[in-house]
Amino acid sequence: MKSYSTIFLFVLFCSFSKYYAQVAINATGNPPDGSSMLDVQSTSSGFLVPRMTTAQRTTITNPALGLLVYDTDLNAFMVNKTEDVHDWDMLFDAGVGADGDGIYDGDGTTPAGTDVTVTDVVNFDANTLVIDGVNNRVGIGTTTPGQKIDVVGNIRATGEIISTNANTFRSVRGNYGVFHRNDGS
Repeated sequence: MKSYSTIFLFVLFCSFSKYYAQVAINATGNPPDGSSMLDVQSTSSGFLVPRMTTAQRTTITNPALGLLVYDTDLNAFMVNKTEDVHDWDMLFDAGVGADGDGIYDGDGTTPAGTDVTVTDVVNFDANTLVIDGVNNRVGIGTTTPGQKIDVVGNIRATGEIISTNANTFRSVRGNYGVFHRNDGS
């Protein structure tokens, strides 16, 4: 008889309970937002992700796609990009942000008075813009600039193209033919 009453109470409880596939963590008792699995609400505390060294992060067995950790060696949030494979990307450097201490402000602009030094190769969007800090070269449309400025494709200038050393200016080709100047005048 006791087991029947336990089953009856369990069924009765379940019929009046709300089932949520979400969890809300807050001090107000508010339900979770319907679009989230985990809804953390606070006006006085933050959310702390797991913190670990690079060695600890790279020994995680079968890291999930989207796994997020804070790497204490790199001082950066790292997210895994591939299911069951170590394919980590830095979300952003902890020193870069709206406080102006990094390269960019929160709106994506470089703060006034900020010097940016490139000591390696910076590649923006595959071939769009490459800065080669090792050889002091800039490439547009190429990942391997061979000159100080190397452009693969057409160049449009609304003004003059001027060389400060007349002996080094060689030629310009355009709709109106070819202009050569190599006599120093």
